[in-house]
Amino acid sequence: MDLVIYWTFVINTTKSGVIKTSTESILSDLGNKDIFITKSEIYWKDKSKYLLEFKQILKFIPTIELATMNLIENIEKINSNWSLNIVSLTKENFDVSATTDKLRKDNVSWAGFSSEIIFPCQA
Repeated sequence: MDLVIYWTFVINTTKSGVIKTSTESILSDLGNKDIFITKSEIYWKDKSKYLLEFKQILKFIPTIELATMNLIENIEKINSNWSLNIVSLTKENFDVSATTDKLRKDNVSWAGFSSEIIFPCQA
């Protein structure tokens, strides 16, 4: 099974240099592996900010316990202070999300994520 984490970040500026630096910093923190930018645009709620969204896939995780540990290790790379919402931690329904506005990253005012377990098709 694979763990998919959908990340959202709000950057405190629309300046391209700061956005590029923030994006590179986030990608570096998350390991740059199997991460895809899914949205990169002016934040619709506040035109003075920028919205970044990523999809991260952690592949070939054998157990729910290991998936949970991988999730915790990954979110710790971004921040240690999250408001967690844990609905379920089962193979059938892995539903964990969180938000934070107390980031240790410059220029990032808010972050959030949701996650799910997927089962890749076997050929």
